[in-house]
Amino acid sequence: MFHRGSSRRRDAKCGEGLPPLPALLLTLLLGLAPADLNPLGHHQAWAQAPSGPASSGPASSEAPQSQESQPSSPQQPTTSPATAVVPPWTPPVAPPPSQSHLPSPFVWPIQGTVPGATFEYHSSLTLSEQYTDNFNLTTSAQGKQSNWRTTLSPGSTVLFNTAKTHGSISANTGFTYDSSSSTDNYNTFPNLSASVQHQFTPRLSLTLNDSFYRNDNPTLVNSSGLRQQRQTYISNTFGASVGWLIDLLQTQYYYRNSYFSNTGTNQTTSASQGNSTPNTNQGNSTTTSQVFGLSASRGVGALDTVTVGYEYSINEPQQNQGPTSYGNLFTASLSHKLGPYASVGVQGSYAMQTLDNLKIWNGSVFGTYGLPSGFSFSGSVGYSLLDSDVASNQSGYSGNAQVSYGHARGVISFGIFQDYQTTFQGGQVFQGGQSGLSTVDQSGQNFGVVQTLGLFGNFNYRLTPLVNTFLNASYNQNRNTGIGNNKSSPNQDYFTANAGASWAVLRWLNLSLQYTFIEYNNPTRTQNTALLSLSAVF
Repeated sequence: MFHRGSSRRRDAKCGEGLPPLPALLLTLLLGLAPADLNPLGHHQAWAQAPSGPASSGPASSEAPQSQESQPSSPQQPTTSPATAVVPPWTPPVAPPPSQSHLPSPFVWPIQGTVPGATFEYHSSLTLSEQYTDNFNLTTSAQGKQSNWRTTLSPGSTVLFNTAKTHGSISANTGFTYDSSSSTDNYNTFPNLSASVQHQFTPRLSLTLNDSFYRNDNPTLVNSSGLRQQRQTYISNTFGASVGWLIDLLQTQYYYRNSYFSNTGTNQTTSASQGNSTPNTNQGNSTTTSQVFGLSASRGVGALDTVTVGYEYSINEPQQNQGPTSYGNLFTASLSHKLGPYASVGVQGSYAMQTLDNLKIWNGSVFGTYGLPSGFSFSGSVGYSLLDSDVASNQSGYSGNAQVSYGHARGVISFGIFQDYQTTFQGGQVFQGGQSGLSTVDQSGQNFGVVQTLGLFGNFNYRLTPLVNTFLNASYNQNRNTGIGNNKSSPNQDYFTANAGASWAVLRWLNLSLQYTFIEYNNPTRTQNTALLSLSAVF
């Protein structure tokens, strides 16, 4: 596992927000653990299912992440296909209501597995070489600068499955060397990913998630293309949720904390004109966002389900970056089953923010359809109205549709997303073509309120049991609304495509090759990147 991209490192000023030190210390501790430690439990007792259609919807891709996206997870040990167990099929889930921050469902650390060990420890070591023809994402007139980045990433993964607790903690520390003279030659980019669930009783469970990054990759924390410069940052997203079944009432209580800080700035900050909050795009900034939420659902008869929800949010920018904003969100939905494979419904949301007296209404209809043979569809379409004290009323269509088909040797998927984003809150949007139909937590960097349109497509195909190939692309367009940004600014377009292959040379050794093309507009900039990496997992 490794990180890519670099920028000049500068220390953050005192009083500009403290980084999440517990996550950083745990990342360094696990990432630097020696590679010859013995497993904590029974060796290779986690059985992995063979590749095939996704077992739950929407399906997830098996393609490696782009080098301009989230780092791929360490390889996990596998056993003979004769011992593999495929989990039962579950139908796809409808998209969440507009503006909501519902936590993602807990998933096993290894897809399609039935864990048999109490604990397992695995160390990894990755060596990679990356060439980039436009390292600083500048225009041709400004002069492109190429870069060779060498990365050595020691990492660790802990998998555990006790009677009531299961999950994983994975971390690595990426030590990088860059040939470009425009940046510090040596840097360290650690990351941590954790997902743990504890079942107190069959009716009561607790789920904890955390993701920590120190990096300079623009798309790692924002796949929609709002972040368009190479600049070192720290991002941490923590989530906790409690699921409690009270008689026939299913309730969920959740908390989300998003911390984002630029640790240095390579270019000047531009402020929005005529708005109470500056546009912190590419500037030196720190934003902390907290969301407290609850939801409750109950069946009405045999085929209908009613769900209501509420969220309270606190969004605190860095001092002198704007006032603290407080928000309220109300959601409601009604779903109806059409059979074992399909459902339809209606949902609505009403969001309020004290910042600029912002209000967003949304109403939509949704549907899901999935077959155990591998087809999966989940989508919603609706209409949003936006009102604010600093911008004229605006409206537009909203949508979030995802469709995929998985077969014995591959998966093909497509998706579309359009809605308003309150970027300072972070949240989940579709992955944007980098890893199938899963959602991704965006950082809480403050770009104001934007309207985002995104399209993506993926194709992943396993040539042999040891060789996997992938091809995917995505396009995003972001339009400023004038709330926390400059409405007269042109739309920001972002296109990316990447292709590659991975080869399991040995059970513990993997070789991968990947090519990525990226294009931004206003001004037009392109980047070509090639990556060769060798990963060992023990």
